[in-house]
Amino acid sequence: MWSKSNADKLKMELSGKREKQQQSIKSEKVTEDNTNIKMDSGFLSGANLSCDMLSKENIECDVKNKDLNFKQLKETPTIVVDSGLDICESGCLSELDVDQKNTCKSYSNTEHNWQFYFQQNEDGDTQLHLAILHGYIQVSKRLIDICPDSKLLDIRNDDGQSALHLAVITNQCEIVKYLMMANANAEVLDCNGNTAVHLACYGGKLDCLRILASYVLLPKIFDTINYDGLACIHIATIANHPNLLRFIVNSSKNVNITDYKSGYTALHFAVALNRANLIECLLDKVDPNIESYAGKLAFEIDVDYDEDEEDNEISDDLVKSMNALDLKEKGNAALAMGNYEEAILDYTEAIALDPNNHVLYSNRSAAYAKQGNYQNALEDAEKTLSIKPDWPKGYSRKGTALSFLGRKDDAAKAYEEGLKFDPSNQQLLDGLKEVKQTPQSPFGSNMFPAEAFLKLAQDPRTKDLINDQQFMSLLMECQRDPQKLIMNMQDPRISAALSVMMGINLMGDDDKMDTEPSPPPPPKQKREPTPPPPEKSEDESLTEEQKEAKKEKDLGNEEYKKKNFESALAHYNKAIELEPTNMTFYNNVAAVYFEQKEYKKCIEQCEKAVEVGRENRADFKLIAKAFSRIGNAYKKLEDYKSARTYFQKSMSEHRTPEVKTIISELEKKIKEEDRKAYVDPVKAEEAKEKGNEFFNKGQFADAVKFYSEAILRNPDEPKYYSNRAACYTKLAAFDLGLKDCEKCVELDPKFLKGWIRKGKILQGMQQSSKALSAYQKALEIDSSNTEALEGYRSCSIAANSDPEEMRKRAMADPEVQDIIRDPAMRLILEQMQNDPKALSDHLKNPEIASKIQKLIESGLIAIR
Repeated sequence: MWSKSNADKLKMELSGKREKQQQSIKSEKVTEDNTNIKMDSGFLSGANLSCDMLSKENIECDVKNKDLNFKQLKETPTIVVDSGLDICESGCLSELDVDQKNTCKSYSNTEHNWQFYFQQNEDGDTQLHLAILHGYIQVSKRLIDICPDSKLLDIRNDDGQSALHLAVITNQCEIVKYLMMANANAEVLDCNGNTAVHLACYGGKLDCLRILASYVLLPKIFDTINYDGLACIHIATIANHPNLLRFIVNSSKNVNITDYKSGYTALHFAVALNRANLIECLLDKVDPNIESYAGKLAFEIDVDYDEDEEDNEISDDLVKSMNALDLKEKGNAALAMGNYEEAILDYTEAIALDPNNHVLYSNRSAAYAKQGNYQNALEDAEKTLSIKPDWPKGYSRKGTALSFLGRKDDAAKAYEEGLKFDPSNQQLLDGLKEVKQTPQSPFGSNMFPAEAFLKLAQDPRTKDLINDQQFMSLLMECQRDPQKLIMNMQDPRISAALSVMMGINLMGDDDKMDTEPSPPPPPKQKREPTPPPPEKSEDESLTEEQKEAKKEKDLGNEEYKKKNFESALAHYNKAIELEPTNMTFYNNVAAVYFEQKEYKKCIEQCEKAVEVGRENRADFKLIAKAFSRIGNAYKKLEDYKSARTYFQKSMSEHRTPEVKTIISELEKKIKEEDRKAYVDPVKAEEAKEKGNEFFNKGQFADAVKFYSEAILRNPDEPKYYSNRAACYTKLAAFDLGLKDCEKCVELDPKFLKGWIRKGKILQGMQQSSKALSAYQKALEIDSSNTEALEGYRSCSIAANSDPEEMRKRAMADPEVQDIIRDPAMRLILEQMQNDPKALSDHLKNPEIASKIQKLIESGLIAIR
């Protein structure tokens, strides 16, 4: 169990033995080897990205021709990684160079415009996503340069990741900076509610975080809560990135922010995870007296926490999930570079940490398929569907694996099953079309069994072909698609291989095998894409019960607008009976209760709405709306702290400026309530007496603490400010003392000591004219006061002893300079000099009177 004494001891030990530097943050960069790796990149397949095409003139031409109908390139079958990798069978990205005009086949500008590069593929990725994932910096910059609207940079793929997310994940600081300079939005959330800043904190990418912090307001990026209820400071603590945590602590204004699930501060997490280096970093900054939702302070948490307690559910699961995410991104990068074995290992490790994550099995299935291990790809696809049976991409994975195994009928069934969940899914439609157009192999579903390849390796005529990667790839294509086998039968290598594997003579006894490959067949003509099926209207896709429920809701809305709340309530309840899984109806009932001022019923109904919404995966905006209504109900009940909690929950679901403004207003009200609740005149007097004791002992700093406590307990008592001003004077903190004196005489203009102390402080600051005015005010209250008389005399002598020095000090005052430069004031001063009677007229104007008073205080003019 941590205790405060342990914390103090640790702090003392660490302060004396502070190491120069913690272990530097590990940088995870995707490296590329253009000479050794040639892989299917999926980036700009068949499209030109030469400098000619992307010249300024051509871009202008493209923008003018936005509405032209461009021919679409035929898309080859793809294997897609769920986090944003698109790996096609055409195009070698490792050879792409934007400075080469012959990068690939050239197309005229009438075929492609800038819109092509920001179209999304079936995984939601644009060409910018793919360029960043593959680490092609110059290509990425070029795409950013031609982007006509910064909103296009914020396009999110199916994982909710923008280009900025991917740049941070792959630790490409140069691209992060380039995107921020192009006005990319750092507040875009991915599917887990993470901004690019959250991802930088997960991965310990300090350089990326510094760049983001230099372009975005710090409170915005550090205080954003993700869907796990965590802010950046919590993530950095849990992920154990000390250097990054120090940067956040030194940059953030809200280091005491708590997570939304347990009410933990970063210090709670550090103590619970037993990380002494992080506790040292947080100890001086984070308030240790903040309680969690379970009422525990940070140092009251047992390091060996009980996982059954709700308040202590930090960690193992969360840390494992974060590590799994990191391994997933490593696997994606390896797969992008063609390192299939490494990608499979990364995905396997991630699955061990997060075995219920369907995306990990899906990605490993893609890696196995690219490696040619179709049986394992099929097993992973089936595992994906066992975890998430309504995920269309899982059926696409299964169909692809079955197709490669030659099981065309089974593949077609898999695609058809997936289309039941997403009838318009283009990937499933294309896959189904392909397997139906390809005839079933006459040799069965497994044309080349394992023993056939064994024969191939043992036969002297074909054993060398086993080491020919190009030939083996061709052979696997023939196994998958019998049409290709027929097309390549003239290739003597294929004939020889079939003769050996199938035990039949296709070459004749006298024929010798020619190992040179035959010329490739002529390319197929491009077919026009099949137009998508007409979309069904919303009403057509609804069941009869849903249609009836919608009618009841509409009737309820009409009654609600007429303020016939009882009738509206009846219609909404009827809608709930017909469709109990639609949280909108529960929200509507809550709205009626709110208008009827039955706020507790409103809260209960909203909580039910959230419960139904969570169970049925409702839109996060609807859940946010329910939380906001709970907040408004608590606000009406004047329970501002509960209201703030629910508005914050609303913000964690969907951030809106309106809710943010309400939270700011509530913070002010809560602060004012807390201030008023703290007021206690009796305890204020006790604190003042203790302050007096320390003052008499000469312990002025300690006296300040007690006088400050007295002010908090009774902020309307002027003598407490006066006493604290005396302490500040002793400590030579004249600015603070002057501020307290001004507050003192503001509360009580007749408070003599306040004016005298103000005069003394101004004397100490060598502002004799202002001090003179303060003493003059004191003498107006008590003309016989010795301190005021002595102060007045000394200030008068000082003012007259060195008028030139006084004039210099006065002219250094910006306010005095403005008055002197004012032509109207110069004219008034001349009138006063020539006609003293004019003074009384000018003093009737408050604005002019205040300026004249300022000049008198500065010593520039005197009135006798």
